[in-house]
Amino acid sequence: MHPLSNPNPKGTLITVPQAAYESNLSIKTTRKLAKEAGAFVKIGGSSRVDSERYFAYICNTYAE
Repeated sequence: MHPLSNPNPKGTLITVPQAAYESNLSIKTTRKLAKEAGAFVKIGGSSRVDSERYFAYICNTYAE
């Protein structure tokens, strides 16, 4: 994986490893949850996660 030449930590679309790191979950679980949430985006050969939709889904589905 190539490092981003112009990383934006405030971007809405983040990489799967970034989403995994932020949610403290594995990459496999992150990808699964992102697909469930409809937050998984493929752009060419890149996979991204819509962070707002992803974290909203986790909070609404798994928060007690």
